Amino acid sequence: MNPSCPRHSRGRSLPRRAFTIIEVMIAMAIFMMVVAAIYATWSAVLRATKAGLQAAANVQRGRIALRTLQDALLTAVNYPDNVKYYTFVAETSGDFADVEFSARLPSSFPGVGRYGGSLLRRVRFTVEQGKDNKGNELVMYEKPFLLPPDNDFNPYRLVLSHDVSLFMVEFFDAQKREYTREWSQTNALPKLVRIAVGLGKQSSGNAPQDLVTTSVAIPATAIARVAPAVVNISTRRVVLERRFPDLPSWFGPDALGLRQREESSLGSGVILDTAGHVATNYH
Repeated sequence: MNPSCPRHSRGRSLPRRAFTIIEVMIAMAIFMMVVAAIYATWSAVLRATKAGLQAAANVQRGRIALRTLQDALLTAVNYPDNVKYYTFVAETSGDFADVEFSARLPSSFPGVGRYGGSLLRRVRFTVEQGKDNKGNELVMYEKPFLLPPDNDFNPYRLVLSHDVSLFMVEFFDAQKREYTREWSQTNALPKLVRIAVGLGKQSSGNAPQDLVTTSVAIPATAIARVAPAVVNISTRRVVLERRFPDLPSWFGPDALGLRQREESSLGSGVILDTAGHVATNYH
């Protein structure tokens, strides 16, 4: 045995090396970076989900507002003999329009059941400041055609959309063949109306974040003009029919026993000109 070699006792293990302070700190830093990355990713997912739900809700509210406007405009009425109660007033200067008119609203329209069975109402669409100055709101006012005698009457109020950044109403000018934002003919109804509702604002600029538009052709204009020219048509004619329809035709016309019968029909038509020409279906 070489005496210069160190002697190790049999069965004794070598000492193990432990983590240093620096290694522990590096491991903790890596762990914190992983946790921060997971938190940032999760926060981004939550923000994107919230923004997506908000955008979908804004679009849905905009569509509901447009549908309400469309239903009201499609039932708008105007009678030149009583212009005082049937005026079509539109204030469209600026970013927010203010429209008021008379309409025979459908039974499914919001608020129609509040004032009895009469569906003829005066409706108004305008933009007002929200509560606590939290953005603008598109509001509809509805009141009965004949107001009650008291002066404390409050019309029905319904908020159609929140955070409104644009409410634009344009009218088609048949002479200029283009849309215009002015409507000065308060005693008449426009033939075609274009509506735009913008919700929210983009981060860069004042453009709406969500924009919904629609065009409405008001049928009441044509009805008001055509109604006095609608006529009732009654026609009569004499036809021949066989008295014995089961007999074969080869027996001859004398054996068929033909007889006369009067037929009548009812219909309607429209007077086209002063000469009395009427357009109608075949009767």
